[in-house]
Amino acid sequence: MLRFIEKFTGLLTGPLPAGWPGVRIWISVFHGLGCMLLAAFASPGIAAIEWMMAFHPADYPGLKGIYRFLAELQTGIPPIQAVLELIAYDLTGSLAPVASWLYRAGLAGVHLLSLHWVCRGKFRFVLCSGASLVFLWASILIHRQMPVSYDVFFPLLVLSYLTLAPAREDGRCGGLQWSTPRLLSAGLCLAVLELTRPFVMILLPLLLAGPLLAFRAARDWRKAAVFLLPLVILSGGWHVKMLVCHGQWVWTNQSGFNLLRAWESFGVDAPPFVDEEGNPANPNLPRLMNTGHHTQMNREVQQAVFRAILSRPGEALGHAFNRLKIFLRPRTSIYHLTPVEGFGIQVYRVCVWFSVAWMAIQVLRLVFSCGAGNLCACLA
Repeated sequence: MLRFIEKFTGLLTGPLPAGWPGVRIWISVFHGLGCMLLAAFASPGIAAIEWMMAFHPADYPGLKGIYRFLAELQTGIPPIQAVLELIAYDLTGSLAPVASWLYRAGLAGVHLLSLHWVCRGKFRFVLCSGASLVFLWASILIHRQMPVSYDVFFPLLVLSYLTLAPAREDGRCGGLQWSTPRLLSAGLCLAVLELTRPFVMILLPLLLAGPLLAFRAARDWRKAAVFLLPLVILSGGWHVKMLVCHGQWVWTNQSGFNLLRAWESFGVDAPPFVDEEGNPANPNLPRLMNTGHHTQMNREVQQAVFRAILSRPGEALGHAFNRLKIFLRPRTSIYHLTPVEGFGIQVYRVCVWFSVAWMAIQVLRLVFSCGAGNLCACLA
């Protein structure tokens, strides 16, 4: 029984520290059960198709309805997740299979997968197991204020991709261990990730750099083609559709308004938003988001934000730094809702500050190591 548990937990955490098999197994079991138990008490999630009340799944029945939904979609709803939600609604009459069940499984999965990267030392493994439960507990308390499901699927897909993607350092990129199913799975995770949040398109070069260097070192471009196939078909195909049908490079017509929300206090001279009849914004406006008019307004607002940034680059840099500080701060509320408090939240804040400090240290180490390496290469 212990051998079976050890193999199962090894799939989740990777090579655990040697020399303490019984302890490592039971810590992994306790952590896994804790994650699943906490996630079970999470509030139901909000489906992607419910975003901004722009759609109702009952309006898109069957395969024809799904095709019509995808053909018309031009606003910021993850297309693959929305298709899964439409299928679930068509089969069960409910969005719960994706928005609630898969959402809770994703909450547990994020924290189970995270241990894969912190299992090299005994102390670090134990510390991160406890911190993981603290983060999960705080996430459940805070995210219930607005439990949009793709907020959980995004980090799950990031960790899944990083776990599956080939890396030059592990020495396996050119071997038989990199099977076609694993490469396809890694590429599929990346494609779905890119179609989950629009800003991932900017991060694609960084996400692809490691695997492409691994394939180059292994001189195996056939496997590279297998890895890139899902990304080209799914992500590339969707971007081509958005460009040809709607004139959009990105797959959302809301990015400009999101930028305006972050830069509004900077003094952006944005055009007033009006609906398609030329009237001022009204309470029913969210239902008009999936239109060419909204796409055009989004483009104008985006250009206004960029003009403001380019006109005062020094002030813009300071504003961006202030927004980064807000991003790294352990906030416990969403928008203007009442902040969540309690002893567990205080522990969570400590963990956040420690994690931010640790991340900053690692970034500095990376920068200095790369700089030292380049200096040595130049001197050689």
